[in-house]
Amino acid sequence: MIKLFIADNYNLTESELEAIRSLGYEITLARPNQAPSEVCENHEEMEVALCEHFYLKAHLGEMPNLKMVQMTVAGFDNMGPVIFDTYKNTKFYSGSGTYGVSLAEWTVGKTLEIYRQAARFEGYQKQHKWSWEGSTQTKELWGKTVLVLGTGDVGSACASRYKAFDCKVIGLNTTGRAVPGFDSCCTREQLPEILPECDVICVAIPRTEKTLYLLDEETLSHCKQGAVLVVNSRGRLVDETALCRMLDSGHLLGAALDCFETEPLPEDSPLWEQKNLIIYPHCAGVTMGLRNRYVKRYLENLARYAKGEEPVGLIRYERGY
Repeated sequence: MIKLFIADNYNLTESELEAIRSLGYEITLARPNQAPSEVCENHEEMEVALCEHFYLKAHLGEMPNLKMVQMTVAGFDNMGPVIFDTYKNTKFYSGSGTYGVSLAEWTVGKTLEIYRQAARFEGYQKQHKWSWEGSTQTKELWGKTVLVLGTGDVGSACASRYKAFDCKVIGLNTTGRAVPGFDSCCTREQLPEILPECDVICVAIPRTEKTLYLLDEETLSHCKQGAVLVVNSRGRLVDETALCRMLDSGHLLGAALDCFETEPLPEDSPLWEQKNLIIYPHCAGVTMGLRNRYVKRYLENLARYAKGEEPVGLIRYERGY
């Protein structure tokens, strides 16, 4: 039997735990606030763990012989090198591939909210005001050109949903290689010539050293007048100060951010009062369906490991995700 430690953040049901046991695992279960040493004497013998990076960091080194850790995070930019230094012989697997549905729905939803002037009409509702004022300025998503930064799981899920509105969708990736579901793809070097064509810019790219501030002030200046920006992946990919200036000037019609330079967003951040900006507290991907996809990933990867096969979602430190 393979010794498996679970720091249970998702209240796994008995039937779900039994499905894991049937794969050949002996389970030690802990609440998120319990250290491995609190719940078992043989914590040093654990081979596999289902837990998050912050749990490992809080109880650093208590399970020194881990060979596999399955997490739900989509990347490791918040993990810190101390975890990789401590668990040199451990392979870490992310939840990448589980967020596409929920993040894509949020992304297209926020685009529509901006185009359909949801804030204006919600304001009228609060005033009990029956008014068509401004309705002629309402835009349609149909037929627009969308640039999706990132052509992985989330980017591809966004692309397919924009395509349902008959949008032309351009993807950005490292090499500009063609990816199914996109009308064409480009590289970051082509952004100055691509951005003026795009009505919507969707940021669904991992944060790495190479993508930090990909949309800096100079790059944002190439955006089409009246474009919409939606960020669903990570903070520090967009220059927030430049973004605010472009919203104030009307160069950008609106923006929706789920990720920020500083998280949690400070109470005194000017972003809270920024006009034409929708703020979510980095929870756009969290839905009732997400948990089911997490559990499915657990079962699939634990089955692969038990059979000696390579699980999916391996985090590669050298590439940044």
